[in-house]
Amino acid sequence: MGKRSLIGGQAVIEGVMMRGSDRWAVAVRKPDLQMDISAWPFSSLTKRIPQLRIAIVRGILVLFESLVIGLKAISYSADVAAGEEVWHT
Repeated sequence: MGKRSLIGGQAVIEGVMMRGSDRWAVAVRKPDLQMDISAWPFSSLTKRIPQLRIAIVRGILVLFESLVIGLKAISYSADVAAGEEVWHT
């Protein structure tokens, strides 16, 4: 059996967001039909603080982290798809 892939994603406005274990990225189609591809680093709290790896706590934190990244990705993709100035961090 090969190595497990730890990549997930979701659809965003005019594009897709993908998240790995150490970064997340968004690819969005601009109004001029060009692609905007941006990536940001990501470090889960459960990796930085070992005490947070308890099953229930870890699940709640991962859900919260996914929600935050998802909302950032949706906001970013909406700005790009609308042709607005976008933030880069």
